[in-house]
Amino acid sequence: MNRNQMNNLGIPLSVNYKEDMTAKKDGSFDSWYVICNFEAEGEKLAFEWHQQSIKFGSGGRMSTAEFLLTNGSKNICKHNAFTELEGPDFGSDADRLHVFSSWGSLDGDYQKMTLKLQTATEAVDVTLVPTEQVLYNGTTGLLHFGNDDSYQFSFPNMAIAGTLTIEGKTYEIQNATAWFDRQWGFDLSKTESVGKAPGMFQRSWLWLGMTLNQRKTEAISLWDVYLAEGRHTFATFIHENGTQVNTLAEVTYEDIWKSSKSGNFYPRIVNIRVPEKELKLKLVSMVDDPEFVRDQMGLCGCQNLCTVTGSYHGEPIRRDVVLELINNVCGEAYNVK
Repeated sequence: MNRNQMNNLGIPLSVNYKEDMTAKKDGSFDSWYVICNFEAEGEKLAFEWHQQSIKFGSGGRMSTAEFLLTNGSKNICKHNAFTELEGPDFGSDADRLHVFSSWGSLDGDYQKMTLKLQTATEAVDVTLVPTEQVLYNGTTGLLHFGNDDSYQFSFPNMAIAGTLTIEGKTYEIQNATAWFDRQWGFDLSKTESVGKAPGMFQRSWLWLGMTLNQRKTEAISLWDVYLAEGRHTFATFIHENGTQVNTLAEVTYEDIWKSSKSGNFYPRIVNIRVPEKELKLKLVSMVDDPEFVRDQMGLCGCQNLCTVTGSYHGEPIRRDVVLELINNVCGEAYNVK
C-alpha cells in the first residue's frame, strides 16, 4: 500500500479499553473501581467499590476489596473491607470481566456491566452503561509514579440504574452517573516489597474524577500525589470533542483534622484551581469522619462525599462528588486546628 494512503491511527495509546477490562495475571497489581453519588428521598447518598489483585512472594496473589457507602444527609459512613488469598471465591478472570468476592461481583464488558454486592445491611445492585467517552490518564493511559508505571483508563459518565441499600434501607438510583476506573501495573516489585504492607502504600495522594459541565460531556481526572521525590499535582481533561490534555493544577487544603484511629491528617475543605482551563472548585466534606482503616494492608484513607461549588469556563458548578484521599495526605505540611 502507498504510504500516502495508509490510515492514520492517531496518538499511540498504552491501553485498549475493549481488551484491557480483564485481569492481568502477570501484573504487580490489578484494580477495578466504581463510584457513584446521587440524591433520593431528599437524602444525599454515595457508594464506592474497589477490588484489587496484588502479586506477592514467588507468584502468589491476594485480593483486597472495599465497599463503602455514605449518607451525607445523616452523617453516616459504612465501611466494608477484607483481604484474602485468591481462590475460587475471591479473585478475577483473565478471559472475561468477572471480578468476584463473597459480597458479589462485577460482570460484563466495555459496553455494559452489572455490579451486585451484598453484606449484612448494605447492598448495591446496578447496571452500568458507558458512553463513547473514554478518559486516558496522562492522555495515553500511562502515568509514571516514582519508579512504578500505572496504566489507567476511565469511563467518566456511565449511565447507572438500580438500587443502593444502607443500614437496611433501600434507595432507587435516579438521575445519576457513575465513574468506572480500570488500573494496573507491572513494576511495583522492582521498588517495594509487596509482601510488607506498610511499604505497599507508603505514598499518599488525592484523586478526583468528575464530570465538569451540565451536559456531562467534559470530565477531569486530577491527582495530587506525594512521593519520596516530591509532589506531583496535575490533571487530565477530556473535552466534548474527545480531545484530551494534561495540565498542571493547584490544590490547597483547609480545616485539617487528625484521625484518632490512624493519626493521619485529612482536610475538610479542598480548593482546586486550574487557571489554564478556567477551572475553580471548592470541595467541602459532608461527613465528620469518613476515614476507613485497613490495618492488614497498612492503608488508610477517605472516600469522602463532598459538596462542590465553583466554575468551569464561566459555567457554574454546583453538585456533589466522591473525593479519594489516601494515607497521610496533609501530614505535617499544614497547621492543624
